[in-house]
Amino acid sequence: IINALHGGRSGGDRNKRTRCITNKIGSVHRPVCSGCSGSIIVSIFNDESVLPYVVFDGIDSIDLSEVIADEANYALATEHGGFIFYRQQPAIYHLHTAFLPAGRGKHAYRAAQEAAFWMFTRTDCMEILTLTPEDNPRARPFAGLGFAEQISRENDFVRKGQRIGATYYA
Repeated sequence: IINALHGGRSGGDRNKRTRCITNKIGSVHRPVCSGCSGSIIVSIFNDESVLPYVVFDGIDSIDLSEVIADEANYALATEHGGFIFYRQQPAIYHLHTAFLPAGRGKHAYRAAQEAAFWMFTRTDCMEILTLTPEDNPRARPFAGLGFAEQISRENDFVRKGQRIGATYYA
């Protein structure tokens, strides 16, 4: 299901930088140069069915080109959505998830399983962090993927003029 859009490391040699991902990820894989724009994932994050749930007030679109171009980060995608793993520090990544309506549910769950497996077996990843805004409970990490609630905070950011809290997971 998952296609690698970007990757700094490949397969068995975790220290060797590569220009393209050539490992199979789940059932489908298309090698894509690590210098690509990630247009699939960018278009999904900017889709009208996704964007309102991933931005704060005053943001009309997301430019992910620098995030995707940074070889410390990883973007993994399907035809209906995907994940950006933003490196916080060595071995710790912050996860951002976006799926179109057609890919939500079972498809997204299977993709999340494959993405987690890929991150833990083909990168230096030892921990994945993510958050769920209180106005989008469907964004909670899937049960069974090993995420545990760490803390809930009120008034973390503003969306649609409202102060929004969030729950953080690791």
